[in-house]
Amino acid sequence: MSRPTNALTTVSIALATYNGSAFLPELLDSLERQTVRPDEVVIHDDGSQDQTVSILHQYQHNLPLTIHVNDQSVGVVANFKRAVAGCKGDYVAFCDQDDVWLPDKIARSIEKLREIDGPWPAMVFTDLVVVDQHLNRIADSYWQHRKLMPQKETFASLLYGNFVTGCTMVINRPMAEEVARMPDDVLMHDFWITCVAYGVGRCTYVETPTILYRQHTTNVTTNDKITLSTRLKRLKTFLQDSVQAAQFLLPEVKQAEQFAGLYSRQLKSTDQKTLSQFIDLKNHLPLYRRLQAFKIKFLRIIS
Repeated sequence: MSRPTNALTTVSIALATYNGSAFLPELLDSLERQTVRPDEVVIHDDGSQDQTVSILHQYQHNLPLTIHVNDQSVGVVANFKRAVAGCKGDYVAFCDQDDVWLPDKIARSIEKLREIDGPWPAMVFTDLVVVDQHLNRIADSYWQHRKLMPQKETFASLLYGNFVTGCTMVINRPMAEEVARMPDDVLMHDFWITCVAYGVGRCTYVETPTILYRQHTTNVTTNDKITLSTRLKRLKTFLQDSVQAAQFLLPEVKQAEQFAGLYSRQLKSTDQKTLSQFIDLKNHLPLYRRLQAFKIKFLRIIS
C-alpha cells in the first residue's frame, strides 16, 4: 500500500456507526484494500445494541482505528460532527457503515481535492455505483439514477435540496474546522457542509464512482430512481396532502436561516440576495414554494 503523493498529507476517515454489524465487515475490508491507506480511522458509535463495537475491535490489528462509544445517543449529525472533531489529518473522508469503498476511492479523491486546496474550506465528492444489499448492481451511476447534474448546480439550487452524497465527501482541514461550528439540528451534515463549500469555500467532484452504494431497508435516506412517473407521483402527493404541502421547504428554510446567522457576511452579494430570497419563502403559500423549487431545481431558472 502506498502513501499519498505529497508525503506531508495525512488522511483521516470519520466513521459514524449505529447497529451496523450486518454490513460493517465488508466496509472495513474495503478500507484495508485502499491503494492509499488512511493514517487513522476515527469511529464514533451512537450506542449500538448489536455486534458493531465488537466487530470494530476485531479490526484494530488491521486498521488504525480509534473507537469511541457515546454515553447516550446523539443522532447522525452530531455523531459525525464528533468523529470529524477527533480527526487529525490534513484531509478527512466521511464514511458510512454499510457501503463498500472501491480500492482507489481515497487516491482519486485527494488527487482532485489538491486542485482546489488552500486556506479556505474545500470539499470533493464523487459519483457512486448503486447496489442492493447483496452488492448486486442496480445502476452504474447514482447521478444518472437520480438525474443529478453536479456541473449545473449552484449555491441557489443547493438551497432547495442537497445533491451531494455524504459518504463520498473528502474535506480539507479548514473545512473540518467549519464542521465544528455546524449546529446539531441541521437537516443532514452533508447538506450543511455542501452549503459551506458552495457559499464560502470551494468544491469539486470526481465523475468516476468510488463507492458501492448499498441500498437496503434501513438506509437513512431513500434513493429510488428518478423518472417522470416518480416526479408526477410526488406532485400528486403534494396536491392531495395538505399537511405535507404546508411544510414544503420549511425545514430547508430553517437551515438556511441557521446558515445565514453564521455565514451571511462572508457570502458574495449575489449569494446574500439569493439566501435572503430563499428564506423569504416561509412567507409564501406552499404552491408558490413548489413553483419556485420547480423553476430553480428543474428548469434551472435563477433570477
